[in-house]
Amino acid sequence: MLEERERAIEAKFAHDESVRFAVQARRAKLFGLWAAHRRQQSGLAAHHYALGLVTDLGLRQDDALLHRVTTDLIAAGTPISDQEIAAALRMATVRAVAIVIGRGASEI
Repeated sequence: MLEERERAIEAKFAHDESVRFAVQARRAKLFGLWAAHRRQQSGLAAHHYALGLVTDLGLRQDDALLHRVTTDLIAAGTPISDQEIAAALRMATVRAVAIVIGRGASEI
């Protein structure tokens, strides 16, 4: 009985980590697409920019992601307020959670 409980706890932990990873990746992609649009990029250029944010392991923390996108927007001549960029990240997070939870992490 104890072994079953341990397996259940391990399975739940693995599932939770999988969902957390899927949300984080989807959030970075959505945020990247938003930033690309602000930089007046579209199509393949926007897609590549967003995927760059997803695959950069150094951007897993909110502060690093916000700093990178803020820096990129300023470099593109598109300054932005801290409040606006933070709101965009929050919206990307809400949308990512809805997508991952709505579809299931395996479909991301």
